[in-house]
Formats: sequence, structure tokens, C-alpha cells
Amino acid sequence: MRAHQEFPAALTELAKAQAGVVSREQVRLFGVTDAAVERMLREGWWRHLARGIYQTAPTDPTWNGLAWAGVLIGGDRARLGPEASGFLHNLVDEAPRPIDVLVPVGCSARVGGDWRFSRERPGARSARSVNDPARLTVEDTVLDLSAIASEGDLVGLLTAAVQRRKTTPRRLLTAMNERSRYKDRELVTDILGDVAAGAESPLEMRYLHDVERPHGLPCGDRQRSRRGLPYWTDVG
Repeated sequence: MRAHQEFPAALTELAKAQAGVVSREQVRLFGVTDAAVERMLREGWWRHLARGIYQTAPTDPTWNGLAWAGVLIGGDRARLGPEASGFLHNLVDEAPRPIDVLVPVGCSARVGGDWRFSRERPGARSARSVNDPARLTVEDTVLDLSAIASEGDLVGLLTAAVQRRKTTPRRLLTAMNERSRYKDRELVTDILGDVAAGAESPLEMRYLHDVERPHGLPCGDRQRSRRGLPYWTDVG
């Protein structure tokens, strides 16, 4: 424990906030020498994750720790890509491996292994990042994931994002319309219209398109709660 006491409390707090991971540049800002860092690594107190990136514990890094490491490796304006962002936004069930990280065009981050780096074209999506480690907004995450999803998965993704109150159909449409390129614009617009109407599954959407609307039926009463019952009723 004596080795840890040589470091400023603020550095310890920073490491805690970053899932135990710090960069060489951050360590130097707190006045810690390279020689001190090398000693921590040599004696097994710290662990080397990538060039200039350290875990301040000897154990295997967590997924969150590796996500932090990826953003630190990527440098200024780096952020997690759509799969990693989707996992942290609770829209993707499994933690992606390798962890996808976006870096600005002109930046170099060719480390492999636990990370997959991609250069981000200016204007491809909102420049705004959210949370820590930096990640895409929910809207950009959903739009990026939907671009590689099957139609069935696309329905599930869009409805999940809205049902879980991560975003709204209006915000998703606004984000999509701000993109100059988006191959499924018409399909996503249609699906979000159905989601806004209350459809929550491919089956309900098929009913909307194949039965209710073509036959001029009145709109079903979707996702209605009934007093005293712990669930929602479907189309009625």
C-alpha cells in the first residue's frame, strides 16, 4: 500500500472515475514522474494496457476500463462507436469485443487487440458526445446501428429506443434529417411513424400496414393499461 500513497489523491479520484484507467499525459499533469510509473509497473501495482495507457490495479481490466482505454488511446475528440455506445445506452445486450472507437480524420490510432478504431468523417453525425467515457448520442447510436440491421432488427431497435424512453420518434427523425447520407431514410421514417402510433412489434406493424390502414379500420387502442393489472393490453 505504501506505493499508492506516493500519488496525489486527485489522481486516485481520476482513476476511479475512469474505471481504474489513466494515461501517461494525465499522470504527468499531477506531477508523477515516468520513473515512478515504471516502478509501479515493474513491481506489479499497475498494469500496462497500451502505449501510454495504464490500469492502476494488477487485475484484468473490466469492459468499462477497456472502453476508457480506447477513448484515451484515441486522444482528443475520440469517442466510442455505435456498438459500444449502444451497449452503454442499454440498446445492445452484449458488450462488443473488440470495442469500437471513433477518431477524427487525420488522427492515428492503429492499436488492435481489444479495440477497433475507425476514422470519423466530419458531419457524418452530430459532433456532440455524451457521458463518460465519451460516446455517441442515443439518436446517432440508433441511426448508426439501424444502418447495419435487418428490417426485423431495425423495428426492434427503433421501438426499444422509444419504449425505454431513451429518445423519441421526433428526435430520431430530426437527427436523421440532419444527415446528408442515410440509405434507409424512407423505411425508418415509416417505422417511426408506426412507433409514434403505438406499434411495438413487427406483428403490430404488419397489422397496421396490411389490415388496419388498407381496410380503413379505426385505429386500435394500443398499449393500454387496465386498472389493477400489472401489464399493458395490446391492440383492442
